[in-house]
Amino acid sequence: MTTSLLDLTDPDPDSGPKGPEGVGVLRRGLARLVDLGVVGGVWLVAAPVAFLLAFAWADFFGPPAYAALEKLMADSDSRGLLVGATIVERLVTLAAIVVMHSLWEGLHGSTPGKRLCGITVVSEDGAPASLVAGIKRSVAFLVDQIGCGLLGAYRINESPRSQRIGDDWADTVVVRIRDQGPGSRRAPLRFAAAILAGLLAGGAVVVLGVSARIVHHTRLGARDQVTVVSALQKPPGPFRAGETVAFVVSATFALESAPLGTLRLFVLDGDVSTPAGQQALRRGRGLTNFEAPVKIPEHRPGYSQPGVVRLGVALFPARNVHAPSAHHELEIQIVPCDPMAAGETAGQLCTG
Repeated sequence: MTTSLLDLTDPDPDSGPKGPEGVGVLRRGLARLVDLGVVGGVWLVAAPVAFLLAFAWADFFGPPAYAALEKLMADSDSRGLLVGATIVERLVTLAAIVVMHSLWEGLHGSTPGKRLCGITVVSEDGAPASLVAGIKRSVAFLVDQIGCGLLGAYRINESPRSQRIGDDWADTVVVRIRDQGPGSRRAPLRFAAAILAGLLAGGAVVVLGVSARIVHHTRLGARDQVTVVSALQKPPGPFRAGETVAFVVSATFALESAPLGTLRLFVLDGDVSTPAGQQALRRGRGLTNFEAPVKIPEHRPGYSQPGVVRLGVALFPARNVHAPSAHHELEIQIVPCDPMAAGETAGQLCTG
């Protein structure tokens, strides 16, 4: 077999890239930033809808549901619920991104960002991309984002047609819209329908994700319990109304709805609650003791009932400063001291 000079100097015409030329990292990165802004807008609309559903559920589930809802609202204020600050919100955000991009690219080829940047997704032969291809490249985007997107950028730069891993899996390529043939372009009305479908589906993912989190916290909040076992005067002895008396309060607790929490003691006088002490807790069950000063309420003239000290103990999950997930009250009756008695009766304090 002979080899001609032409064979040595001319490259194989079939060895180069076929089909439309791909688009580089810069334009695609700009399109992705625009799309992330759209996802943020979906969060702004969908998250309040999930909270509205939670208020409806709270009427059905009762106080634990309100406590869970307050917990989520406190989280959104302190840690940025709408920007995916927790693992749950990040997973929900990623799921929304995958669903929205799958529909946008599978039904039309362009996301809002891609359309604004003049690019679109097509099959390697130049035909419009299918819905299956849109799903494949959107799921693979999670792999391309390894190293804050450096893996995907490297693959785009090294590929002859600027294809990332998702493009390899889906047999697609990102091209300029102006380079598309007339037969491969989809109608503007289809683009509008694809965008609407993606927004609705992404919003549904956010609503369902946040709602599932509320239900989960409601279930855990229902397990939170606290019970005052005893409240003993320290040291025991007579006192007068209006004085401040030291108490040693023992309470059993069950904290399931958060890794950390606070047990707070209140002195209740009518509608007034005066903080008297608190104790930090960790998730689990146990018995805790803490000392707290309690001001004995003044005797009210005209009241036929003997004086009482009402103690309220409330369990607050971490960062929930609005509503406790569990509470318990203990009423201690104040009676005159009996010098012949061996000691105070359970649930009573003597005053001299």
